[in-house]
Amino acid sequence: MGQFTFPDTSWMTAREDRLSGNVVYTAKPGTSVETVWTSTRGNAQSSAVSVTPSSPARFSEDRISLRLPNDNHEPEVFVHMEETPAAETSVSEVGPHAHADAPFHRERVYSFPLERYANLSYSRLERILEALQKRSVYLASHRSLQYIAPFASPLEHYEGAYAPHIDLIASPFVPADIERALEKARQYYTSHGVSIFEHIVTLERGEGLRILFENDEAVVFCPFVSEFPYEIMIMPKEPQPSFDRISKTQRERWAQALSKALRSVKRALGGVECALLWYNAPHNGEGHLYFRWYMRVIPDVRTPHLPHQKTPFSVCPVAPEDAAHWLREG
Repeated sequence: MGQFTFPDTSWMTAREDRLSGNVVYTAKPGTSVETVWTSTRGNAQSSAVSVTPSSPARFSEDRISLRLPNDNHEPEVFVHMEETPAAETSVSEVGPHAHADAPFHRERVYSFPLERYANLSYSRLERILEALQKRSVYLASHRSLQYIAPFASPLEHYEGAYAPHIDLIASPFVPADIERALEKARQYYTSHGVSIFEHIVTLERGEGLRILFENDEAVVFCPFVSEFPYEIMIMPKEPQPSFDRISKTQRERWAQALSKALRSVKRALGGVECALLWYNAPHNGEGHLYFRWYMRVIPDVRTPHLPHQKTPFSVCPVAPEDAAHWLREG
């Protein structure tokens, strides 16, 4: 079994559109088509971790940023660095836009033995969250990195190898959807004198129609405005703008909430994989007291006969009240 190999990303650059707020990772001018194709397609097999669900991969030792042992003091959670130059990058102005040669810093978190997150115990999920939190705290110390958040795409398979992981992305730019969410939250707080997140939690707990689970730290529910079928949101009950600031007790409760969400999808939808998305406040020195970090769990449910191209509006064919009922009842 070979060591980790990852595609070359030195050809990438980041550009921020100051009109829309969108950040686009694109090729540097003059990059050959062959370079882009080889990095994004041709190396797909070599960039995969060649593992089976019961055997750990052999990591490149100089790229491991963190190890966490299990209860038997055996290595269980590894954080492997992929692209790292963004920690030292600077942002330059290009007319009304912005540009950074080093677009992002990325690390990947693996937990062994490898298996689907819906099958993991609370303690194993909590250890994964601990690894993500520790690395988030470290990356937040780099002033050039404005936004840090984990995410997990629906699982991919390479030549039968199965390697679930969570990516931790740190960028010198704040994503446009986060900027919009921050502004909406700020406006709501200014107009109503209370956080919109407080009202969402109160609404969901009060109606109970879309609730899947709650504990003393988090509420798990299908959001009133669901963008995707069976979408699940996990939101803290108390104000907390960023994931990296939570305590160990809070991590344990979040591991329980995340497990409940994933297991409800597994029970109701079978082998459907899920995307996991974290939403944090930026690390730009502001308090963001009107914002709360939260998670979205999005099952990879295909919706045929609906438009796939980007449009101003989303179409969700399943009412969140029905989705919650089916996820609760299985």
